[in-house]
Amino acid sequence: MTDDATPTRKKKPNSPKAPGMPLRAAVAEVSKVYQRYSHGSFSRSEMASALNMSANSGTFLGKAATLREYGLVTEAGGSAQVSDLFKSIYSAAAGSPELKRHAWQAMRTPTVFARLLQQFSARIPDEAALAMRLESQEKFNRERALSVAEAFRTSLTEYGLIDANGNVLSARDDPMADMTGEQHDDRRDDREDGDDPEVNLPKGPGRQRLEVALRDGRKAVLVLPDDLTLADTRKIAALLNALAADYDGD
Repeated sequence: MTDDATPTRKKKPNSPKAPGMPLRAAVAEVSKVYQRYSHGSFSRSEMASALNMSANSGTFLGKAATLREYGLVTEAGGSAQVSDLFKSIYSAAAGSPELKRHAWQAMRTPTVFARLLQQFSARIPDEAALAMRLESQEKFNRERALSVAEAFRTSLTEYGLIDANGNVLSARDDPMADMTGEQHDDRRDDREDGDDPEVNLPKGPGRQRLEVALRDGRKAVLVLPDDLTLADTRKIAALLNALAADYDGD
């Protein structure tokens, strides 16, 4: 008797929409399209052609989604065109306040990025901590979380919006500016999480609050320093493993 059953590979959970490439790289891609269709709209296939890609490929579809997420390309009625935001970034002088202002606007456009900017308003943690936050609170799979975290932090660095230590520079605009009422409501929900009487934990500069979904609707809440290191995470993991072992023994 033979066993015809074959093992199946576990499918990765779908992740929310978010840019998968840094803003500067996205602007460079749209520049290729703009140079060809600067005074009119273009179809998806024309956009793919300008990028030397196949219009039906997954790689192109992912890239096109990133360009829309940043607000660099707009679509309506089956056609697309470069946005006014892109034109502002494209024409601004390198390192100028105008360029930084428009870069902040592009970084606030993706909903996931806007949430990160609201939570880490003073200092942006490293990519590992950002990826952890994306996994635990935004429900990204691990691979996608790392990619989005890299795109997010690299964008801020390349446009001079944070310093080498991740500190948000004072030249930035208010990250709450220019948001729709619905976006403000979303950010307010995030802020009010810290007022939950059942989880009255400190928040403030230098700290980040992470929620981890558990079984049966339960959750664990962690308050961690922004400068968390790999050695720190190992200590935390060792402590949690020890606690788990104690519970199992009871």
